[in-house]
Amino acid sequence: MVRITGAYFTGVTASGVKFGGTAATSIDVISDSTIEALMPAGTAGSAAITVTNSAGTSASFAYTRG
Repeated sequence: MVRITGAYFTGVTASGVKFGGTAATSIDVISDSTIEALMPAGTAGSAAITVTNSAGTSASFAYTRG
């Protein structure tokens, strides 16, 4: 589970949270500023995380899976 903080998350769906090019398995929009996302299956390494809402896609930020 990965906690993502930012803004304007209301209405974001699992397909809008991506680890690399792969959508999150599931998400929980805790508030307009916090999402908890279940990472898709994969191997150790880093991936860029992006969040897409009705206004567009966020800048990516790095995440490293151990």
